[in-house]
Amino acid sequence: MNERNYLNRILDIESWEKLQNLISEATGMAIVTVDYRGVPVTHHSGCREFCKRVREDEKLGKYCQKCDALGSLEGVIAQKPFIYSCHFSIVDIAIPIIVEENYLGAVMAGQLQLQETDDKLKPEKIISIDDTQLQMTKEELREYYEQIPTYTSEQLEHTVTMLYHLCDFFAKEPLLKEKTKIPEKKYLNEKKLSMPVVSNRIIAQAIDYIYSVENQAVSLTEVARHCHVSAPYLSRLFTKEVGETYSTFVTRLKITCAKEILKDTDLSVMEISDKLGFSEPGYFIKIFKKYTKETPMSYRSHRENDKSWSWYINSTCLNKKISQLK
Repeated sequence: MNERNYLNRILDIESWEKLQNLISEATGMAIVTVDYRGVPVTHHSGCREFCKRVREDEKLGKYCQKCDALGSLEGVIAQKPFIYSCHFSIVDIAIPIIVEENYLGAVMAGQLQLQETDDKLKPEKIISIDDTQLQMTKEELREYYEQIPTYTSEQLEHTVTMLYHLCDFFAKEPLLKEKTKIPEKKYLNEKKLSMPVVSNRIIAQAIDYIYSVENQAVSLTEVARHCHVSAPYLSRLFTKEVGETYSTFVTRLKITCAKEILKDTDLSVMEISDKLGFSEPGYFIKIFKKYTKETPMSYRSHRENDKSWSWYINSTCLNKKISQLK
């Protein structure tokens, strides 16, 4: 599983956890969010005392974990919420979080019962164990078992639908593609270098940040931190959306800017190197030559000659036209 699939790398866990608590309080459901390995990435909101005690039991707790695993697996296979009942006939729901065909994790909710007279919805019982042991445990913890909330099928279906759409939005919102043309922005020496048109918010934010720190050697890790994603994830997304790697894009951008400075100012190679965030002038010259096939000073000299030659040609043509008019 690559790093992109870690749920806590693209989901704002802190904000989601606050929402999870509110949903739990409003619905009476217990809720926990887990990553693709089944490891919780949030605390357990509204966990019922009965379930807490059962999970603490060395033997019965293993069955609870097995229920969670099987329930989430069924949700992944179906790619939609899976409603099931555990070995204590308590209803649970596994809501898979799938982004761009990658299974990131699931929201595990429930710890409730359906009304006995309600036969519209019959959750699948995915684990069965010795009834005698279950009855003994229920008798010992009857006080807590009776505190488990009861839902109608309609209530359950509406709540599950709401949870599913909330999870889907919260996970996908950072990756939603909306055509965004970033406006031109003044770059060094008042030159306008157009930013590329991108179709991803995260990449738009990354490029905007790169342009804002023109005189620094900004690293991929720093930009990823600014965009609240992991460096490997940003690297892959950047290549996909822009068509070249992050390092190639940044280097090419700096060389483009260097060419503008060389044409329009008298700044030395050392000053330009420092202004664009290169570690040293020698490295700047090496990279510049790699991209342009000539040194910075040679480039400047050629541009100056081009200007002079252009002026000479224009001047000559103008003189000829003046002569013809006489």
